[in-house]
Amino acid sequence: MKPKLRSRARAAALQILYEIDLGASAADAFADVVGHFGTPPLDNGYLKLLLDGVDERREELKERLAAASPEWRFERQDVIDRNLLLMAAFELVSATAPMKVVLSEAGELATRYGSDRSSSFVRGTLGRLAEGLAEGLAEGLSE
Repeated sequence: MKPKLRSRARAAALQILYEIDLGASAADAFADVVGHFGTPPLDNGYLKLLLDGVDERREELKERLAAASPEWRFERQDVIDRNLLLMAAFELVSATAPMKVVLSEAGELATRYGSDRSSSFVRGTLGRLAEGLAEGLAEGLSE
């Protein structure tokens, strides 16, 4: 049951991050999402971890994503795509979930909430970020 609860937490976090990006306060965005969509069972702790993690590490995550996708300026990305990338990048960088799970879930969320091109853009960007993280880990182990 835990994976399904985390999937719902990711979807809720994406919706909240989206509203925050559009100018809502974190409290208002949370209340709006809960009020509009109800409160299905989800991993509340994981939702908080995602929201706090993106908030606290936003600049670092933006830099890492810019390196993984230099041809797409962060500000020009679709609101859904950039918030999904931030959330998934946090999961990858902090290793809160297995890499394959993060990549798969991000692709599914991009398909569900993004544009026709979102899934391939998100998967490609996160794939390059994951490769860079794996290379950095491998280099650290070989030193």
